[in-house]
Amino acid sequence: MRRFNFFAFVGSVFVNFILFWLIAIVLLTVLLTVWGMLGAGLAAPVVIIWQFITAAHIFDIGRLMISCGMLLMSLVVIPIAWKITCYIGCILKAYYRYNVNSIVCEVIPREANDDYRK
Repeated sequence: MRRFNFFAFVGSVFVNFILFWLIAIVLLTVLLTVWGMLGAGLAAPVVIIWQFITAAHIFDIGRLMISCGMLLMSLVVIPIAWKITCYIGCILKAYYRYNVNSIVCEVIPREANDDYRK
């Protein structure tokens, strides 16, 4: 038998609206920034070559070398960023499950409790 715990619900709502959403917004912003920078690093050499082909910029070997360095750095960091993103997702999922389990608690009926004592 399950019973709704009103005080746990109120506490969970206050904590989630004040702390959880602030932390989630900061984490989401940081993760989107990291993934955006990694995407830019992957696209950098292609952009440099495209700018040369369309005559938007003159060809500069220094810019191409820097963009290739960005590409290599992005390729190294992508697995690390993926692991961190998955880890943060697991933590948020576990926190959500904890909140749901704290709001609804399991109650043993009196009859089952009396049978256990005998």
